[in-house]
Parts: sequence; structure tokens; C-alpha cells
Amino acid sequence: MRYLVSVKFEQLHEIEDRFRAGGIPIYVEEDQVRSNEAAIVPVAIVSRFNLPAPWYRISVCIEEQFEEAKQLLADSNYEVRAPVDVEEFEKRMKELGANRPVALRPSARALNWLVGMILLGIAVAIAVIALMSKS
Repeated sequence: MRYLVSVKFEQLHEIEDRFRAGGIPIYVEEDQVRSNEAAIVPVAIVSRFNLPAPWYRISVCIEEQFEEAKQLLADSNYEVRAPVDVEEFEKRMKELGANRPVALRPSARALNWLVGMILLGIAVAIAVIALMSKS
């Protein structure tokens, strides 16, 4: 599997459909790094309310298809020379137990939540101190 690109949530379904139709299996996961960079509030707060992540990482599952995947990404009309049956590929991967979510992801979200709460506490403490110093 090889990383191809990160895309915004708004582009995700079009990209998934394009690659499925082209016969290139891809793996999609939240792009935690880019989501945290772009977030106004910590990602943990957004994910707690089951909102979609703002960014997703797209990886090509079959190394031999990587160059064609780049071409398909750039040109939606590109004709893949060696397509595979994506549905059959995904079925086989599921049987093998591949592509399970990473067990550590909730821990990262919990850490984001904790950092957000600490920052909120600091902001409230600063506001209280500022109000008290005016009195």
C-alpha cells in the first residue's frame, strides 16, 4: 500500500467512485495530521459528535497500480490499463482481516480532547484573573 494524496471530505466520495470505477482499490483513512492543522476546535470534539473529518488520506492498495492511480487522480477520463475487480479485492481483504481500524486512534482522540479542555481552562483562568485585576 502506498500513500497517494490527502483530500477534503467534500472530494472524498467522488474520488472513491472514480477509483472503484477505474479498477484501482484504495484505502481511505482520516488524515489526523492535516485535520488537526486545519481544525478550529480539537478533532476529538468534532469526532465526538460524529461529524466527518475534514481531511482523508488516500492510499493505493496495489503497488503496481500507483502510477496509473496518479494519472486517474489527475484525469477522471483516464483509462486504467490493468484494472482489478475492486469488489472482489475488498471482499478478499476482509476475509484476510486486513484494513481494520487502528486500535490507538481513540487514544489520540482522547488526548486531543484533554488538550482542548486544558486550553479552555487556561483561557477561563486568564479571563478571571483579568476581571479580578480590574476590581
